[in-house]
Amino acid sequence: MSPRGLALLVATAFVVYLAFQHPQAAPPALVGIGALTVLNQLVSRDRDED
Repeated sequence: MSPRGLALLVATAFVVYLAFQHPQAAPPALVGIGALTVLNQLVSRDRDED
């Protein structure tokens, strides 16, 4: 697993914890994780094309 993928996994685990502890913070946190996931895929795709 790449360091970027590991960081995304840790961030996702933190968001899940945050969603259980503070439900009102869950929607913005989930949007942030979604954005990070999309960016991770775009960077991976660009790297694979080289």
